[in-house]
Amino acid sequence: MVNAPDHQQAESVPVTLARLEGKLDATIAAATARTDEHGRRLDVVDTRLNAHSAAISATEKAVAAIPPPAPRTSWVAVASLVVAGVVGLGSLAGVLITLIQVVPTNP
Repeated sequence: MVNAPDHQQAESVPVTLARLEGKLDATIAAATARTDEHGRRLDVVDTRLNAHSAAISATEKAVAAIPPPAPRTSWVAVASLVVAGVVGLGSLAGVLITLIQVVPTNP
């Protein structure tokens, strides 16, 4: 039988399994720590989203409580309506006067 160097000597199965178990435990602990940190961050984001949702709901309720503005009639609109009416009546009167002059009254 050939003697192997010390670092290449075959280890017993229980020692190899113990080392493997230690490495697996370290890997699982690291993954669990990352998962816990992600969970904590998601909880912070969820808390912020709930606060934003509550703020938006409160704003929507406040806006809904404001009565709509009453329609106002501008004096410019009223004045333009009066001017348009006078011009329209004047035009109609002009057409009637022209028709009276054109159409003979005696047959």
